[in-house]
Amino acid sequence: MTAPTRAAARHTGGLLEAPGQWRGPLGLGVATVALGIVLSVWPEATLRVLAVVVAIQLLATGLITVVTALATPAVDSAVRVLLMVSGIIAVIVGLVCLRAPQQTVALLGLILGLWWTFKGLIEMVRAVSGTVTTARGATFGLGLVTTAAGAFVLLDPQLSFTILLVVVEVWLFAFGFLTIAAALTERSEERRTFSG
Repeated sequence: MTAPTRAAARHTGGLLEAPGQWRGPLGLGVATVALGIVLSVWPEATLRVLAVVVAIQLLATGLITVVTALATPAVDSAVRVLLMVSGIIAVIVGLVCLRAPQQTVALLGLILGLWWTFKGLIEMVRAVSGTVTTARGATFGLGLVTTAAGAFVLLDPQLSFTILLVVVEVWLFAFGFLTIAAALTERSEERRTFSG
């Protein structure tokens, strides 16, 4: 393995692991922002539409996380397990949202609140523990925003549909833009590694 390849395949502990793997998170970020736009321009969205949009985002996040954990040999085994569990839970939560999209606002809020809190705390721990070598600020910001959204929804699961819709929209935009920022940071770092 050449020096640039070793440097680019370094351990980062998250969605961005080896050369070219910034593309999946970039696509996820763009798709997440697009889902936020769909909810923003469709203010009369129903609970069913909200559940389906959230399910799509969770399924995509879960699948990308699982594939990344499996495909990146440079990841520490503890981080790999944490990523696998996180990805599998995201897929399960996404499937639950698809299975019963007409569920109550309180149930959808509880499911989202639990997931966001769990995922946000994982991202903040990754950023602080040093398992992320690039985009640490974006990773921590992503975790902070996700945990805050989860805590907000968990503290009042009886939110009205309108408030839940706004919280989901804000989270989709924040998650999408921070994921795009992390992916572009990784791409820039990868280019510097291979050109230098």
